[in-house]
Formats: sequence, structure tokens, C-alpha cells
Amino acid sequence: MPHSCAAWNCTNRFTVQTRSNGITFHRFPKDKERRKQWETAVRRKGVSASPSSMLCSDHFRPENFDRTGQTVRLRAGVVPSVFSFPAHLHGPVATRTRRFQLSKMAQETQNSKKARETLSLRSRRSQTSKAQETQTSNKTQEETQTSKQVQKTLSLDCSQLVQEDEPLPVPNVDHSYALPSSDDDLRARLREALARVESLERERRNAKDRERRAKNAVSGLLEDLRVKKLINEELKEQLNKKRSSNSVRP
Repeated sequence: MPHSCAAWNCTNRFTVQTRSNGITFHRFPKDKERRKQWETAVRRKGVSASPSSMLCSDHFRPENFDRTGQTVRLRAGVVPSVFSFPAHLHGPVATRTRRFQLSKMAQETQNSKKARETLSLRSRRSQTSKAQETQTSNKTQEETQTSKQVQKTLSLDCSQLVQEDEPLPVPNVDHSYALPSSDDDLRARLREALARVESLERERRNAKDRERRAKNAVSGLLEDLRVKKLINEELKEQLNKKRSSNSVRP
């Protein structure tokens, strides 16, 4: 049995003849809200759309259709609006449809406002980040300039100190502890000594770090052995004494 259009006073049926006349049929939406909108637009009191209920294309506007493919489809969110109602059915749905359109426009306006606020916030964050980067760059340049000035001052002080002292006698034998005869050699010797001190300090710190890592590894290993009960009581006491003596040692 062919399906009929659910619209008021519409006699179109889903047949080969109607299809050849270009009339298409469309089922009510599965979404509850949209199906309710279609039921309200039909204005048939007490009628609830079933899964097989359909409306023909005569009740939609031309711009409601998507005809780009082989199958004619309705565009998303479309509500039927072309009907021939008797006088007593005119009015309510138009108000409801208008209210729905106003609600949709208000929602779009709110979304647009949120988007503008988000863009504004991102712009302010970007400007703040650029200002911070500029401040950091300026601070780095000031520190570098200050460091150069300190090095220059130390170099001048060292040069003045060497010039004010009386010239040192040239030793007969070139010992490693003898002071060089020229200012450049003295500064070079001083830089080498400072570099050696820094190297020794670095080696001492590295040695302490290695010692600390080794102690942590041993402590972790002992703890694993203790948890897994792989050591006897006598060995446990010896390890505890050894550990206690190491912790007391400065």
C-alpha cells in the first residue's frame, strides 16, 4: 500500500507517477526536537509521527532542497512551511516558527560574541608575551654590557697595579713559580690559573654528584633486597650498621 503525505488536505501518494512528476517524499526526522517542529508545522491535532510518516516536497520551499547529488535531499535544520490550511488553523505555528528563528538568531549572536571575546583574549595574551620577551631581551643585554664593563675594569686595575709596582728582576733560572717579565704573560698566566681552579672545582662537584648517585643506587638496591627478602638477618644487620656509619660520617 503506497504511503500518503501526512500534510493537511494533501492527496499526494508515494507512487511511480508522483515520482515521475518530480514529487519527492521525506520521512519525519528521528531527532525528537526536529520531529516535534515538523508535527507542529503540520497542525494536525493529536497526530504523532510514526517511523513511516512522510511529507511530500510540495510543503517545502525550493531553497530547502539539496539537488547536487543523484538523490534529492533536504538541507539540515529545514522545517516544512508550505501548507494550505483552513481559516481556523492559521496563526499559532507561525508564531512558534518565528520564536524558533529568533532563538536561533540569539544563539548565533551569543556564539559570535564569545568568538570575539576569545580572539580579543588571545590578542592580549600575545601582546603580553611579546612585552615579556622584549623585557627579557633588554635585561639580557644589560647584564652582558655590565659583565663587559666589569671585565674591562678588572683588566685596567690589573694593568695599573703592574705598572705602579717596581720592575721585578729577571731570574737567572726559568722556574715555574717565577713571575713573567711582561704584562701580557702575567695576564695569560693568571687566566690559566683561574681556568685551572674552575676545572678543579668542576671536577670536585662532578665527583660529589657521582658519589651521591652511587649511594642512592646502593640504598635502592638494599631496599629492594630487603623487600624481596633476599638477604638474611645477619647480613641485614651488617648492612644497617654500615649504612648508619656512612650516614654519620661528615
